[in-house]
This record gives sequence, structure tokens and C-alpha cells, in this order.
Amino acid sequence: DVSIIVTGDEIVIPGNFLKPGQVYESNSYALKAALEQMKIIPNNILTCKDVKKELRNQIEKCLLGSDILLITGGISVGKYDFVYEVLQELNTEIIFYKVSQKPGKPFLAGKKDGKLIFALPGNPASVLVCFYEYVYNVIRMMRGFENAAMASLKLKMGKRFEKKEDRAFFVQAKRINGIVMPLESQDSSMLRSFAEADALIYIHREKKMVNEGEEVEVHLLPFYKASH
Repeated sequence: DVSIIVTGDEIVIPGNFLKPGQVYESNSYALKAALEQMKIIPNNILTCKDVKKELRNQIEKCLLGSDILLITGGISVGKYDFVYEVLQELNTEIIFYKVSQKPGKPFLAGKKDGKLIFALPGNPASVLVCFYEYVYNVIRMMRGFENAAMASLKLKMGKRFEKKEDRAFFVQAKRINGIVMPLESQDSSMLRSFAEADALIYIHREKKMVNEGEEVEVHLLPFYKASH
């Protein structure tokens, strides 16, 4: 059983009017779709303002009836990012916090009363990268799959790709005629590339540039696996 809490004062349910500084909430829809592809219907899908008491109440409520809790947003170091603080107050065992990767650096995994908690970033592309690279594997392990991780293979790059950050990169990409092509928009706030992607290219943190024709590690997004 899985529950979802989406945090943020700035989020608005799609269909409503946006005021300055607001954005449409998309993380719950993306996670719900990803879970449903795994034949899981979320127990709860809640939205929460950046208010500590409200967040704590929602976390406690969701943990009562769920094996896994997914929280998006509020896990970075901003003034109104309360998730880490609230999880500590609830005596959550923190397994890890922050990962040297892009997208998805502010990412936490924890455990409380035998329940797993994943606090994912707020940006939509970061949410999906963290879900498929980590949460997807954990759910499949809990279900008894021997090969829990996404399928992977080596493919040649369709064009040169350069990164500036000293972090591992998960590049949204599409396989075309036996090569893998990085998609244009890699912004973590955008879902467009994920809508087009069927794979993630993994680039090691120490590698700055991948040349056209160079072989890379490619993780196959599971919702495309059967059609390729």
C-alpha cells in the first residue's frame, strides 16, 4: 500500500486560475500513473501547505495505512522546507539524505515503524527520476522480483553531451535505430522530455563529456520496455 503527499504553498490543482508565483500540481498525477503501471492504486493522495503541523498530521495519517509513503517537495534547504525537520521530530530512521546526482539531489529515504518513507524533490522530472531509479526497485524487491531494477543495456550516443556539475547525471533520452539520443530539454522543472523519453542515460559523476558514438549505460523506462 502506497500513499502520496504533495507539498507546497505554490501548487494549484489543474483547471484553477494561476496567480503570480503559482504552478499547477503535476507530481501526484505522474506518481499515480507510474504506480498504476505497476498495478498499484495509491491509498491516499494528499496536498499539503508548507505548514509543519499540517504536514506532521498528514504524514502520521498516511503511515497508519501504508507500507510506503511518497512525499514530494519540501525536502531541500529553503525557509519553508519542513519535511526533513518533521521526519526527524517523528523519530524517523534516516537511511540517506541527498544524492550526488542530477536531477534529484534533495532526496531522502527513511524508515518508521517498519514503513518506508521516500521524500522526493519538488521538480517533476526529478520526482520521476528518483521514483524509477530508486522507489521502483524497492517496490519490486518487496514483491519478490529477482531482477528488481529497470532493464539496462549499452548503446552508442546519438550526439555529444556535456555536463558541468560534478554529479552523476540521468539524461532523459529516446532510442532511435539502435542508438540513444539525449532529448533537448533536461530542465528538472519540465515534464515534456519525460513524456517523450523511453530511457535514462546514466553518466558517472566524474565524466564531463560523452562524445557521439561513445557507448553509454542506458536504463530502459519500464512503460516502454514491451514496445522496443
